[in-house]
Amino acid sequence: MIGEIKTLRALAYFYLVRTYKEVPFITDATVSDDQNFNKAKSSEDHILDALITDLVSAERVVRTTFESTKYSKGRITKNAVRALLADIYLWRNEYQSCVSKCNEILADTTIRLVQNFSDNLYNTVFVRGNSRESIFELQYSNDIQWNEATKAYYGTAGNAKDQAGELYAPDYIVTAGSSSPFAFEIGPRKKESEYDKRRYYNINVSTSSGTNYIFKYAGSNWNMIGNITSSNPNVIYTYNSNTPNWIVYRLPDIMLMKAEALVEIAKTYETGETDESNSNQARIDVYLEEALAIVNQTYERANKLSSSSSSSSSSSNIELLIADYNTPLKMEGLVRRERHRELMFEGKRWFDLMRLARRGKNGDGDPSELVNIVSVKFVKDMAMQKSKMSVMNALYLPVPQREININKLLEQNPFYQGAGGNSSTIK
Repeated sequence: MIGEIKTLRALAYFYLVRTYKEVPFITDATVSDDQNFNKAKSSEDHILDALITDLVSAERVVRTTFESTKYSKGRITKNAVRALLADIYLWRNEYQSCVSKCNEILADTTIRLVQNFSDNLYNTVFVRGNSRESIFELQYSNDIQWNEATKAYYGTAGNAKDQAGELYAPDYIVTAGSSSPFAFEIGPRKKESEYDKRRYYNINVSTSSGTNYIFKYAGSNWNMIGNITSSNPNVIYTYNSNTPNWIVYRLPDIMLMKAEALVEIAKTYETGETDESNSNQARIDVYLEEALAIVNQTYERANKLSSSSSSSSSSSNIELLIADYNTPLKMEGLVRRERHRELMFEGKRWFDLMRLARRGKNGDGDPSELVNIVSVKFVKDMAMQKSKMSVMNALYLPVPQREININKLLEQNPFYQGAGGNSSTIK
């Protein structure tokens, strides 16, 4: 139980650090209203060092499985601890440690990808939940607790009895080209992810309203009528899913963390010395090929073409080729797009982009590439938004003013201090 509690505390603090960078770090138990709760911020490194220490100790004592699948997926297990450790290592650019933790999870034969896309992969993973590829997910049910968060933000769009959610998918995602992860142009007359089924279970594009409704978590099932190669495949969506579990970690996330770490390791050989017997290029190629093999596992299950007609039971995979991703830069882009496609609306994307920004300028931080990626979402005040997001400290949220009012030792984050960053409206 102590191992589980330490892991849940570490998970909460990891979200806080990634969101605010520095926060008050409290490990003492709250046992009395008379305690002094005023505490200054701790540095990011101090907090993450402590979290790693806690998680290493927790991994030794938590259980491998529980008596039921619901508990094995809904409580902290060794693989849940390893997943969080891998995530923290990747955030800190400790790539070999990240790969090692990912490998420990991948060695567990009880966790495997749900393979058959045509056999309700969406329903298995996101509606019924606790699938064989799940590692840790928050449990909801009709009897005890609805998932009010996804219902409010994603909604049950398309159901006349319920209002759509507060959030929608931006147009660029569903528009083929150089910005969307779907039908992404990798060369003349060659597109990556052109027939990707994830495009349809993530987003329901309403032809009547022109709205891009978020379907993942909001819907209960989807069914494609006809072949995905048609210009406008007919997709039938059904809704009324108020109790989906929220997936914190599942196997594709771990696989693609490892792929990302492998690409970053490959980059370290780009400027080194070479020799005829064992060149750095050979080392780079090995890492890139391994990363591509990982990406292909999640990519191919979502990109299958029927061998003849829509009624045919046989299908063929669309495989990504190393010739199209033969440099660390190209492979980095592929891994980032694949994480976007696979983990869309699962709470991963912003932190993926933050890792990219933090690595810039040899680890000192450079938001320019992040800004280029997210600028396709800007619809007004583009120059102002680009200028603001070009400051690394602006990518962390301001501390809510109510927290500063309560805790007199708490300081506002640097970007929001002074005339240009008044946080009085951040309640």
